Amino acid sequence: MSKEQKPTLGSGAIKTRKRNIHTKNDPEAFRDKIFAIFDEAGGEVKQQLSLLDDDSLDYQRYGEVFAEILLAGNIVMPGGSVNQPPTEYCVFAAETDDDVLVRF
Repeated sequence: MSKEQKPTLGSGAIKTRKRNIHTKNDPEAFRDKIFAIFDEAGGEVKQQLSLLDDDSLDYQRYGEVFAEILLAGNIVMPGGSVNQPPTEYCVFAAETDDDVLVRF
């Protein structure tokens, strides 16, 4: 009852199934992409949203990192510390002026 490979006529390459393909978890690269989008759009919220609606960004994998970037301003390390200073995209680091808060 063991599975035996069937003979083939060619010496074709062995195909890898999609479920066996693993990609590296790289939250720093995701963070850099998000910062690049924010820099490209400037302060235009509608342009930021249209650029964030890109299929190449894997929100299913990096959703927690995305929330950390918006709330803490950078990636939060285990234990709740932030190794790098918050960026200007942090909600809590924003000034209390109404014009500034409209961006968020």
